[in-house]
Amino acid sequence: MPATADEVDIDAELMQCARSPVYFVWNYCRIKDRRTRGFIPFHMWPDQVAVLRLLFACAFAILLKARQIGMTTLVVCYAVWLGIFRPGSLILIFSKTQSEAKDVLRRIKKFHRLETGV
Repeated sequence: MPATADEVDIDAELMQCARSPVYFVWNYCRIKDRRTRGFIPFHMWPDQVAVLRLLFACAFAILLKARQIGMTTLVVCYAVWLGIFRPGSLILIFSKTQSEAKDVLRRIKKFHRLETGV
């Protein structure tokens, strides 16, 4: 049974999220389910967790990725985490085309609205 808002120590939860992007993504990021068209928790695969930890540990990272492995969604979640818990972070978006880069930026804004209500 999930905890109610009264049972959650908000300060402790914020500290845990600030310490761990893995915790933040696992507990607070949601993705759209194509079947139900609703939002479901983004439960990462072990390799996605490893990449997220790498992003957190390294100042710079270049990823070569395949399609349909959830890497863009993972990086979008990490960008939102940086924006919330590391204000002033420099986040660069590169893609093959300008429209693809704009789509990633749109997804970051959408995730931010979902997570913060702003």
